[in-house]
Amino acid sequence: MATNTWPNLRAIEALRATIVTGTTTAAGQRLGISQPAVSRLLGQLEARMGRPLFERRGGRLLPTAEGLALNSELDPLFEGLARLTEGRWAQPAGGSLRVVAPPTLGGGFLQQALAEFAGVHADLRVYLEIASSDQVIAQVSEGRADIGLTDLKMLHDRINLVPFRRARAHVVLPNDHPLSNRTVLTPSDVADQPFVALTVRHSVAQIVEQRFAEAGVARRVVAETTTSVSACAFVRAGMGIAIMNPFPVIRYDWVARHLVFVPLEPAIDYLTSIVLPTRTAPAPSRRRFVEFLRQTLPSDAWSDRA
Repeated sequence: MATNTWPNLRAIEALRATIVTGTTTAAGQRLGISQPAVSRLLGQLEARMGRPLFERRGGRLLPTAEGLALNSELDPLFEGLARLTEGRWAQPAGGSLRVVAPPTLGGGFLQQALAEFAGVHADLRVYLEIASSDQVIAQVSEGRADIGLTDLKMLHDRINLVPFRRARAHVVLPNDHPLSNRTVLTPSDVADQPFVALTVRHSVAQIVEQRFAEAGVARRVVAETTTSVSACAFVRAGMGIAIMNPFPVIRYDWVARHLVFVPLEPAIDYLTSIVLPTRTAPAPSRRRFVEFLRQTLPSDAWSDRA
């Protein structure tokens, strides 16, 4: 059974070195210790974890699924150690701003906003990471990012969601679709249409399903995808129509040229928020960028400032 004590760093290094090299002998050479010492460290680590981390095949050690999963979880630890070793842990002279966002929110408008912000703060170093929505929350709450963006609604004691952009759900259609000239669309209006759906992990996806169920309409889903940009690409290719938050995908030039966004009725609200940590003092660059982001992006026909 796994214990509650932390494995020592040398055992973790032995795990990673063995995964990379495939043998305890090569791992020992990499770490500057003997082969028996590596085997002993791996045995101790497996005992602590309570599950096998390697399988022996043809003279080589192959990591099990558990071994690979553990190694993946250790990536942030080794990244941090690398920063310490290389002296990259210190703040640049002008400070830094680490931003993390999911793919749809991390493209286009955010890069433009960061470029404009950096243009008036010449000594600031900007970092932008594209990650899943779950990773956005994790990185901000753990202090690995200063700011995140999300349209998920959740409670978490280590983050604070600051509303940034408000929009309502729109039906997305090709610009030559027979329904593209409608001012609003209801579930009944699109009952016979093929749908490209966002996966159910999106917080509003379940509400969309509920609205259609209340109207007695079963959507004919022909494809599912994880991002609004991908769904728009499917719609443009003629695979079906979609329902989504128009912000910020409508700001992509190819989306605005080839697709039409029609409000869904009854309305479903989206709220895009800035994700901030609750347990660290806000750096000046963070405060300035939050205000910059909230004030400089104007309202448009599809979304408003929250």
